[in-house]
Amino acid sequence: MRIMPASRLFFLLWSFLLAHAAAAQGWTPQRHVELIAPNAPGGAMDSTARIVQRLWQEMKLLPVSSAVVNRSGGEHALAYTYLSQRSGDPHYLSLASPVLLGNHLAGRLAVTYTDLTPIETIMTEAYVVVVRADSPLSFFHMASAVLASPAGSPFSHLARVSPKNPL
Repeated sequence: MRIMPASRLFFLLWSFLLAHAAAAQGWTPQRHVELIAPNAPGGAMDSTARIVQRLWQEMKLLPVSSAVVNRSGGEHALAYTYLSQRSGDPHYLSLASPVLLGNHLAGRLAVTYTDLTPIETIMTEAYVVVVRADSPLSFFHMASAVLASPAGSPFSHLARVSPKNPL
């Protein structure tokens, strides 16, 4: 007996739920569905999009054709701008990450989370910055730099972070 890897099972379930959630809302795609990957082929979000799209096909979850389209550039700006230009058209979906919010806060992207509607969370990841244990850098050095940053700087919100109050 062959056991399905957990990651494949996860994407299988997600694809199934996404397709059925759309059907439950009374909507069925009438033409080609485009799943936008906001990075270049081979990146993490591209790989995720390709797994989802392949499962759509293999399980016949969509009655129409579908494809992954890479819109890389500008730290996801091209992808999110492209999607926002297709107002009211549910045949365009995109994977999104916290870069959407970060780029807006940094002034690099006019589109923000309020311009798009999240329909499903497929994974969560927390990223941290690490250094070797013997590095002269430490949490104390980073916290001191953040506390010294002027109010309103992109890093001023990190002043709340501490080992007892992590991100």
